Amino acid sequence: MKLVKSMYVVLWAGLFLWILSCDKKSPVPHTQGADFNQRVDSFFIQAAIPPYKQDSVSQIYVNPIVQNTGADAVAPAIGDVIYVRYSLAVLNGTSMDTIVFSSQVPQSIPAGYGIHAIYPVGIDKGIEVSGMKSGDTYAFILPPDMGYGSFVLDPVIPENAILQVILTLDSVKNVQALRDQEILLINRKIIDWELNDTIKWPGTLVSRINVLNSTLAYKVLGDALPTGAQVADSSRVNVSFTTQYLDSTLQSSFELKYASQPLEFVWGTDPVLIGFQTGLQQMHVGEQALFIAPFDLTYHESVQIFPHVSGFRNTYFDALYDHLRANKIIPAYGFEIEPFRSLLFKAKLNSIE
Repeated sequence: MKLVKSMYVVLWAGLFLWILSCDKKSPVPHTQGADFNQRVDSFFIQAAIPPYKQDSVSQIYVNPIVQNTGADAVAPAIGDVIYVRYSLAVLNGTSMDTIVFSSQVPQSIPAGYGIHAIYPVGIDKGIEVSGMKSGDTYAFILPPDMGYGSFVLDPVIPENAILQVILTLDSVKNVQALRDQEILLINRKIIDWELNDTIKWPGTLVSRINVLNSTLAYKVLGDALPTGAQVADSSRVNVSFTTQYLDSTLQSSFELKYASQPLEFVWGTDPVLIGFQTGLQQMHVGEQALFIAPFDLTYHESVQIFPHVSGFRNTYFDALYDHLRANKIIPAYGFEIEPFRSLLFKAKLNSIE
């Protein structure tokens, strides 16, 4: 099943500019039929456990392990941020293999619920059909088309694998509440990094730019105010940049060289990230600047891939990621940008034509 997201995007490093040609797809009906059900029924018999309930549309089997009956139990709404822990196992014959992937405990990972931002899609669907609430732990058995499909990752994922997912929904957070938290983090970083100190950081003070009710922190780097040309509609822009998360040290971004291949695009025609575009609007040719954009001005919910690999790609899962990328199952930025992460850009505006 494809998970395709439509948005204005600027991709990481050399993939910074990428125009999506696909729209979000609706889930397709399950197609494995009787063979899938027979294999799962055999598993229940072999394991001597009562059969799970099965959703008639998705064909996902669901079973509660822990149910939170307290007043703090919250069911996620579409678009909410969910924080989960999980394990994944593969049905091999009539028994479940040893767990092959597991999230780090007690760390939870975030994902956007109900908005095609989770892969495999059966995890998202399982939360929906089970009616999970915060504090719950459920077991799901996913048919192949809700899992990895025909993909093979020897020796752990066979073709048309049936997956068992043990999922704990630790908490649910409203996106606006999370964004407010990120703004506090950005303000904290401005203080910690002393960006308002004109002795430590020659140049202008950090200025805040209100865009679409969001806040972007912007600072000119250098000992003189720039006077070169600024961007205009239909101009061809050439810009070099580095990018990092806010939990990195600030100095690390200044030690990095600019991307070896500058980004070129036509202003007003080629789509770019709102946060990046807003920063560039303030710049002059020849200027170097720093700007910090909250997640709603960058990649927002991105895509949470299970198994989760924090940060950049893990070598072991290169084959899975290459498969997802080649088949356009998820957008390319989903491999590099974690969900709900604000970004710091250091940019140099090289030229405008």
